[in-house]
Amino acid sequence: ASRALTLSPRPQERYCPGLAEEEREQLQAFSARRRREALGQGLACPVPGPCHGCPCRKCGRRLNQGDPGVSASRLGGHLWHPSCFCCHFCHQPLVDLIYFQQDGRIYCGRHHAELFRPRCASCDQLIFLEECIEAEGRRWHPEHFCCLECEAPLRGQRYVLASGRPHCARCYESLYAEPCQACGEPIGADCEEATHQGLRWHARAACF
Repeated sequence: ASRALTLSPRPQERYCPGLAEEEREQLQAFSARRRREALGQGLACPVPGPCHGCPCRKCGRRLNQGDPGVSASRLGGHLWHPSCFCCHFCHQPLVDLIYFQQDGRIYCGRHHAELFRPRCASCDQLIFLEECIEAEGRRWHPEHFCCLECEAPLRGQRYVLASGRPHCARCYESLYAEPCQACGEPIGADCEEATHQGLRWHARAACF
């Protein structure tokens, strides 16, 4: 017999405390709208006789009568193997059969949301501001673009990315800058350097 899995109670929404009230309201409205328009629940059931031999919507392999299958009401009469019922982007299995759909594809909640809004690399919340900071393919709320070590604001300031996270020049030099072989002083992010066989010098007459 077919069975529809019961949706567990939705956990209380959590938001970054640094978000402005207006942005938090936009996030709540966006979440409610996409749950209403795109959220679906798969139906796990043995493949019925009339669907014997039909192809899996994802892999194309046939599904035989009595095989475990999954159908998705928002996506028409297609069927999937349970292992094929996964997020189009990250391929995470949607083992609880809760999905979001967009343009005929199924997504986990996280990657469906990212089709519409960028995500802050610091607080991990969606960004609804007109302005954000982008560096190395990642985005931040302007107020969250801070030094990873000392938390100094970096908007409009000089910074260096280390391991994908922003650092002020001072913290970067104290943590990552290597010493010059001649003078022993750190070779800062803005300094020109000369290298040879893995050794480094300031690229100036006094050192190299």
